[in-house]
Amino acid sequence: MFYKFHSKSPWLKRVLVPFWTFQLIFMVALISFFVWVLAYVGFHRNTNIVVLIISGVCMVLSVIEIILFVVIRLDPLTYLILQLVKTIMWLVLFALAAAESRRVQKATKVDEDQGYSSGITPEYLVLAGLGETLVLFVTFLAALTYASIVYHRHRRAKARFLRSVQGADLYPVIADEDASPVGSHRIFRALRNSIKRLSPEAEVPYPAELKEAVEVTVLRELGGDWDVYEPPGTRSVRSFKGQRA
Repeated sequence: MFYKFHSKSPWLKRVLVPFWTFQLIFMVALISFFVWVLAYVGFHRNTNIVVLIISGVCMVLSVIEIILFVVIRLDPLTYLILQLVKTIMWLVLFALAAAESRRVQKATKVDEDQGYSSGITPEYLVLAGLGETLVLFVTFLAALTYASIVYHRHRRAKARFLRSVQGADLYPVIADEDASPVGSHRIFRALRNSIKRLSPEAEVPYPAELKEAVEVTVLRELGGDWDVYEPPGTRSVRSFKGQRA
């Protein structure tokens, strides 16, 4: 599960909940609108049915996202793929809704010329069809952007975790201020200065125990779940801490 690369969940409820709320409310409203259009203008059934199917599929995907989030199984890659699928499908739906709203507008004008009126203006039909689909497309696009940001952060956290498990040198990662958390380079410098004070000669290599202590301390700052995943080399760190105590 992806939480092994993070100290806490990368998702923000204040971001996800508004997305899901707006999407579900507007999709229900859009489905209701096109069900009415399907009953009112029956000779354009194919387009209306396609719109209803796409809306229903997007609703199901949103519900799946909510379920995965509740059971703590919402992986960043899964969320990104779902948002990409919904955004593409909704772009197609927006084009279909635009074409269908235009047809309904023309059909309504013809009915009004023949003396039949449903009490709804053609402008309302266009606004309801295009307005709802446009709002939903914007929300899907915003959710896709958020999913891309979270997935990018997840990949960086996973790379740091794998480097730590494989015993790679972490100094280049820590020195990169863009790839490390805010303030981690300051913590590393402070630890390194303290090690220099313990070492009488600057040319003498640092003891292996001290170097491992620095790596473990900084890795915990980076967010690794060290209660479950801990390199074998940290045994010497424990013994070193015991000797100092």
